[in-house]
Amino acid sequence: MPSVAGLRVRHARLRVVFHEPISTKGLTQEDIPALKAKVTAQIADDFVPEGRGIPEPSKFW
Repeated sequence: MPSVAGLRVRHARLRVVFHEPISTKGLTQEDIPALKAKVTAQIADDFVPEGRGIPEPSKFW
C-alpha cells in the first residue's frame, strides 16, 4: 500500500461513470495489451480534466 501520510480528504462532487462491459470471451494472454488499450481509451473518453487536482480548502469549517 502506498503511504497516505499527509493525505487530506475533502467533500467534493463526484461523477461515477458505468461503461458497457467489454467482453473478454475468447481472448488469450496475447490479447492483454490490446484489451488494456481499449479499456484505457474508454475511460479517457469520459475523463473531465477540470476534475483533477487538489480541491480548494473547505469553507465549511
